[in-house]
Amino acid sequence: IAIFEFFAKTCEEAIKQQKLKGWEPRILALHLWSSIHGLISLYNTQRLCVVDHIYESAGKKEMVDQLLESILDNIFKYKISGNQL
Repeated sequence: IAIFEFFAKTCEEAIKQQKLKGWEPRILALHLWSSIHGLISLYNTQRLCVVDHIYESAGKKEMVDQLLESILDNIFKYKISGNQL
């Protein structure tokens, strides 16, 4: 529970910094946690190959990076390669 509280607090800070209106930090934390948990589960069970065109052209690490960036970009309009929260 303590790690989730820390994560929710971090989401709260990101929401404030990005001036996002109507976002609930605990819901955002759960959204991110479940997305990342699912991504890790797919990675560990070697199920990322369902996205053949990305999987074949990029290595697994690069694909995971692309997926994480997509999640962050959709929420925060954030790019891993250039910006930091």
